[in-house]
Amino acid sequence: MAQGLGRLRGKSAVVTGAAFGIGRATAEAFAREGARLIATDRRANALPSIIAAFEALSAAHRGVVAAEVTTAIKLTAAQAKGVKAALAQALGKDPEITTRVDPTILGGLKVKVGSRLFDASLRSKLDSLKFALKRA
Repeated sequence: MAQGLGRLRGKSAVVTGAAFGIGRATAEAFAREGARLIATDRRANALPSIIAAFEALSAAHRGVVAAEVTTAIKLTAAQAKGVKAALAQALGKDPEITTRVDPTILGGLKVKVGSRLFDASLRSKLDSLKFALKRA
C-alpha cells in the first residue's frame, strides 16, 4: 500500500497541472500514465471516482459550481437565465446548471449545490403546513 501511495504522490503535481490548463501533450501523457497505473493496480472500479474528483478539481479552478435545478415543468430559456443569475449572485461563483423536471414537487423549485439543498417547492411548503396543522 505504501509503495502505491508513493507512486501517486509523484503524480499529484501532474494531476493538479492538468486541471490548471497545462499543455495537451502533458495532459495526454498524464492520461496514458494514469490509465497504466489504474490497470497495473487493478483499480478500474475506482475510475468513476477518479473522473468525478478530476472534474471537481477542474471546476474549482475555473470558479464554477455545479447546481441541479428541479422544477415541476420545463424552464424556459429566460427562466433558466434568471435562475442562473440569482445563483451566481447568491453563491458568488458561476453556476453550471443542470435542469430536471419532477412533477411531484407541484410548483416552485429545488436547487442542489454540492451537499446543500435549497427547497422552495410547493410540495415542501404544503408538507410543512400539514405538519403544523397536525401539531395544533
